[in-house]
Amino acid sequence: MDIETKRSAMDYACDISLGMLLFVLFTFSTNAKSLFLPLEILFIGLFGARFLIQKSRLSLYAVWSIGLAIIAGISTLYAPIQEAAIKWAISVFQVVIFGNLVVPYLRSSQRNMHVMLYSFLIAVIGLSVRLLLSAPIEELIRSRLGTTIGMNANHVGFLLVAGALVALYFGMSKKGWWLLPLFLGFSLFSLFSGSRKVIALLVLGSLLLIILSRKNYMQMIIASVICLFFAVGVIFIALHWEPVYKILGQRVESFLGFFITGTTDGSTSIRFEMIQHGWGMFLEKPFFGWGLHAFTDISGYGFYSHNNYIEILVSWGLFGFLWYYLPILVLLVIGIKNILIKKSSKLVAFSVAILVALLVDDFGRVRVFDEATHFLYAFSYVAILWDYPQKGPDIFTLGKRFVYILTPSKFRSHSSFTPNHINDTL
Repeated sequence: MDIETKRSAMDYACDISLGMLLFVLFTFSTNAKSLFLPLEILFIGLFGARFLIQKSRLSLYAVWSIGLAIIAGISTLYAPIQEAAIKWAISVFQVVIFGNLVVPYLRSSQRNMHVMLYSFLIAVIGLSVRLLLSAPIEELIRSRLGTTIGMNANHVGFLLVAGALVALYFGMSKKGWWLLPLFLGFSLFSLFSGSRKVIALLVLGSLLLIILSRKNYMQMIIASVICLFFAVGVIFIALHWEPVYKILGQRVESFLGFFITGTTDGSTSIRFEMIQHGWGMFLEKPFFGWGLHAFTDISGYGFYSHNNYIEILVSWGLFGFLWYYLPILVLLVIGIKNILIKKSSKLVAFSVAILVALLVDDFGRVRVFDEATHFLYAFSYVAILWDYPQKGPDIFTLGKRFVYILTPSKFRSHSSFTPNHINDTL
């Protein structure tokens, strides 16, 4: 149920701030500090003020994300190289702040949720335009997308797939059919990232979004057939169109060759070796891990594990792994249950598709401190639990409770923060 009935100047300012932050984040990344830092400060200032003025309640998302921040902070104390671990922990703190500030904004109205999705779409368009302007098209398709602008190719591929799924979500509505060409364009463009996961993310994400959005089983069957043709088309392009084959098709063949013949290329071999090595490190310290940045510091490879599951197991052990992934899996189950039983909205179907895509992508990326990922986590949390009441305390009530607890008992009778007063505000 929408909370907002009248929008203020601050609401519109928050819309613009969110759109600008996502645009710079996707198009230029956090490396463009002269652009990103002012917009980050503006975002935190505006959304922080909105959070306090509207007395936004803390949610289960806050419990989960603040828990991540605490785990990250504590793990720096026993990390092999504390300076490197602290840098990663600060990045975790940053995405936790982003997520907790945007959740109340999203819960205010579905209009705000659509503002965020349109902001995603515009940001991916910005990224695409920057890529196309970065080099002649002949040069651009000879190498993996992202190399001409100094961005990670796998990250670029993921953003393009996320943009494709957003375009598909809007395209399935009666008024948004004109966005379907964007879905096809982003899908095709993402293949040039050379990321092997792109095919799985595109096919699986599109399949889930289309099927779960249907209202009856016959529509689901028709949607499944359409998705099957789409999947065949994507694979055919990757393996038979020479420009894409040179960038992606050969890497897909090499990856599949590992399971069929046992032979593969150097990149795939190293990744499997890192997974095995990381698993061994986890078994040595299975409960709380080695601390943040440990895989990079002591594994001998000199860089992170390229696998979010392994990175978290090595850094935070089983405790941190369960804290990170168990709530996501519970949220995913609730979303699927809502769709099957209540025939929930397309927003829930989109969120389920995004969560599955993120879980699949985690096999080839480290995203525990990735900004775009945590924006999507926050969005999915709100969309899936939209019909569930938010019963957490606001920050002021929480502050009063802490003051009451810290007040010596002999002074409590003279304090306005009595237990009854606190319980009433909760």
